[in-house]
Amino acid sequence: DTIKPESKKILDKAVKVLKDFPDAKIKITGHTDNQGDRDHNMELSRNRATAVKQYLVDAGLDAGTDAGSRPECT
Repeated sequence: DTIKPESKKILDKAVKVLKDFPDAKIKITGHTDNQGDRDHNMELSRNRATAVKQYLVDAGLDAGTDAGSRPECT
């Protein structure tokens, strides 16, 4: 999934906070509405969460190694 320019501004703020507090732990989840096919929405959620995680990693944050670092789809 592609991150929208307006979302990058918010993510850049999150990167700054997370770099200022390196011991902080976060959980990335993807969401969609309930319209359409459930499997498609689950894939979309997964892709969105993965895109955000990759953005944070590309910005220099550690992806982590525990189960909490895997994108979760709900």
